[in-house]
Amino acid sequence: MKKIEILNFQNLQIEQAKNITQSFDQAKFGDEEALTVVVVRNPYEYFDGMLFEYLTREKSILFTQDIIDHMKELDNRSFLKWLDGLNFVPFQNPQTFYLDIRKRLSKAIENLESFDYVVPYEAVDAFVKMLAPNIHIVKPKEKKLLFSLSAFPEDPLTEKFIGKDNELYRRSLELWKVIEENGYKTLPQLVGKKRILERKKEEKQQKEQAKKMQSHKGVTG
Repeated sequence: MKKIEILNFQNLQIEQAKNITQSFDQAKFGDEEALTVVVVRNPYEYFDGMLFEYLTREKSILFTQDIIDHMKELDNRSFLKWLDGLNFVPFQNPQTFYLDIRKRLSKAIENLESFDYVVPYEAVDAFVKMLAPNIHIVKPKEKKLLFSLSAFPEDPLTEKFIGKDNELYRRSLELWKVIEENGYKTLPQLVGKKRILERKKEEKQQKEQAKKMQSHKGVTG
């Protein structure tokens, strides 16, 4: 079985596979023969978990106490508005950052599609069962704060925090569905097959167009 290298920004505990925690731009995928994997999570869940981790680290971090105090004092909508006022870049589209540190959505999706397998967080167990039974992945325990971004799905401020992450997650779900529907083949295999079919379709259209052109020449001549 091939080795597996996983870009892991989900705090997953991984055994029997290479665990890469840097951003895509800094990641070092060492084995050309290894299968590359990335896991993407529902942006609301990811944001809530990231905020929890940020506030509960042992070391004192910028804004930590202010955030905790305001979360206790304000209602959720007021807290969201206050949090936006910080304009703290690490809170804005954090998963997109891991796929492109400049947070360009098109580039992040391009990098996403370069992996052999794109796995939604909720499909990790299915991935292990179907494709990597020799590795072991444990998800961190769910932890909750007084505030949850999921309470404001239609809020414009939510779009600012996870708008790009939402698009990234939607694309991840689409790619995983394609993988499932095609016998769990790698994305390069599926994309290569798709390109061949598209090329044949284009060639057919070009031939039909050429026939029409030739037919018109015969009529006008």
